[in-house]
Amino acid sequence: MLEPDLDILDELVAAEIQSETAKHYEGPQADQKQLQLVETAGIPTGVAPDIHRQVELRKAKRCRAG
Repeated sequence: MLEPDLDILDELVAAEIQSETAKHYEGPQADQKQLQLVETAGIPTGVAPDIHRQVELRKAKRCRAG
């Protein structure tokens, strides 16, 4: 009976670590520069604006709830 509760707790800890790792790498890195479309041979890189907007909305919602 205790094992499922401990499994849930393990998942919560893992999720928190994953969240902190994502926060650490969020935004531009020191050695990262924005590549121009010509430099990427026409292949888009990064996150599309609509996906970025959805992520930001979810973050704002999570901040309001927490």
